[in-house]
Amino acid sequence: MAAIKIGEQLAKARLADMLNAGITAGVAAIGGNAAMKHDASSAPPDFKVLNNGAAKMGDRSGSLKSWVMHSTVAHNLYANALTNAERLFVYDGVNVMRDPFGRVFVITDAPALVNTSAGTKYNSLGLVENAIVVNDNNDFNAILENKTGDENLKAVYQAEWTFGAAVKGYAWDMANGGKSPSDTALATSTNWDKIASSDKDTAGVLVVTQ
Repeated sequence: MAAIKIGEQLAKARLADMLNAGITAGVAAIGGNAAMKHDASSAPPDFKVLNNGAAKMGDRSGSLKSWVMHSTVAHNLYANALTNAERLFVYDGVNVMRDPFGRVFVITDAPALVNTSAGTKYNSLGLVENAIVVNDNNDFNAILENKTGDENLKAVYQAEWTFGAAVKGYAWDMANGGKSPSDTALATSTNWDKIASSDKDTAGVLVVTQ
């Protein structure tokens, strides 16, 4: 039973770690490209702000397939959509899980989506297909070791694994960021170099809001 519980918790933690690392990489890489960053940090999130961010892709804005955003941003968007005068949606089932262009909302409270550099702001990513790819390196290793000598028998479980994260149109600068980067290194924009000749061939856009 203990092994099952450990496995369940480990699987969740591992997936969360990979998700957070991918989002961290995306925010850092895209955020370091001023041409693909829309800073609306003085304004609350609404669909006009997202549209202005999507406009960074120009005539390729239709290639954006999803918005990855914090739950705070999503709830503020919902509140605006339910009260706005433009009536962006026809409410039959009150489905606000897509924007007016059909882009899916991916809502997660990943740490990288919260920007605390100057008060609390939020990062939202508008991503194209295969914008961020996180791949398991299939090197999972774990040890369960019994420990004796105390009043009660104990067991110590330790596991390790690696994975890779890639952001479309950007390359990891190994000289600056290192071969096995920490979360801090992944979140450093200068450790990501744009390699795509056109901004329209990159992962997407970053929108910063209240």
